[in-house]
Amino acid sequence: MKKFMKSGVCLMLACIMCMAAFSGCGKKDASAPEKAKGENKSETKATDNSIIAKGSDIEVSAETIGYYIYQCAMSAARAEDPNIEDFSTVDWNKKTADGEVMADEIKENAVDALMRRAAVVKYGKDNGMTLSDEEREQIKTNMEQYKSDQGDDMFSLTLKAIGISSVDSYMNLYEIENIYNKVKTDFNKNRTNYIKDEKKMEKYKDDDNVCVQHILIMNNSTKYEDPKKTIEEVLARAKNGEDFTQLMNEFNEDTGESESGYSFGHGEMVPEFEAASFKLNYGEISDVVESSYGYHIIKRVVGFAEFENYIVDKWHMEAIDEVLDKISVSDIMKDITEANSALMAAQADSAKQNGGQDGAAQDGTAQGETVQDGGKSNG
Repeated sequence: MKKFMKSGVCLMLACIMCMAAFSGCGKKDASAPEKAKGENKSETKATDNSIIAKGSDIEVSAETIGYYIYQCAMSAARAEDPNIEDFSTVDWNKKTADGEVMADEIKENAVDALMRRAAVVKYGKDNGMTLSDEEREQIKTNMEQYKSDQGDDMFSLTLKAIGISSVDSYMNLYEIENIYNKVKTDFNKNRTNYIKDEKKMEKYKDDDNVCVQHILIMNNSTKYEDPKKTIEEVLARAKNGEDFTQLMNEFNEDTGESESGYSFGHGEMVPEFEAASFKLNYGEISDVVESSYGYHIIKRVVGFAEFENYIVDKWHMEAIDEVLDKISVSDIMKDITEANSALMAAQADSAKQNGGQDGAAQDGTAQGETVQDGGKSNG
């Protein structure tokens, strides 16, 4: 069944061989800097080795921040104009609707996304979730194959077109995203191993994201003769203490939902479902919610966003403002735009020389294309 989301965009790294899901732009965290000064034009710039954030036992270098700034910049630009294609036309220093300089907001969101990933990756490594030797060899093989097919110059341009300066930085990015997604996948499968007491997680409540399980009986159900009567019977059983997951498995007609449920932000679900979900406390079950799809019963659970908030707090993660101030969104986006233009020209020339049969990446892919997967990743 089609998911009942109005839209579901999941940013992904669609460059060469790495397909790690990326999300996180558009949210601000208390740990992120709250400045609104605009771009700092200091002659001293942050380098890849600069420590952009740190916490107890964690230091986060700036070597991959260009990629996260790029993704957050695309997200911010497309929030204003969904059809934008030429990012060089964007004034990154203009004020946003909430009065903040756009570049500052992008940097805040990018560093927040990177800090969250660093904390999750530390947790993963502490719990035995790492890249296997086979995975490391595979990524190296894929890179060598790409360079063999397209040449070192094309490979370098492809990295620069997503804000990455070197092979080592790309490998670091690949490891971050890979381990992050391993932890996220395991969280969704084994939530109770991560969250022992939902009440204690209330202080980490995320106002921008919610995670829910739900049971849907569709309006046009072929299984139940009276959908409304059926959902009311299921609600009575749920409110009487029966296991919600078992009731999902028995009655749910949303075939796209896993046991972990859905995680989403504002504006991603149909209004009735979203409003009811955000009103719930952890562990609370809604009354029957009616939407254009049918009848829903919703239970709010602690999601991955709250878990991220918890471990960022646990390791006291903080951005280093002096380093962040030296990073220019305008410069990063200018370099990416130039690299992408050069890459497109090189691909066109290669295709022309080979009779239109060559050219490894289509327009958009070289820019770390945003990929619509039909719905946000669960958790």
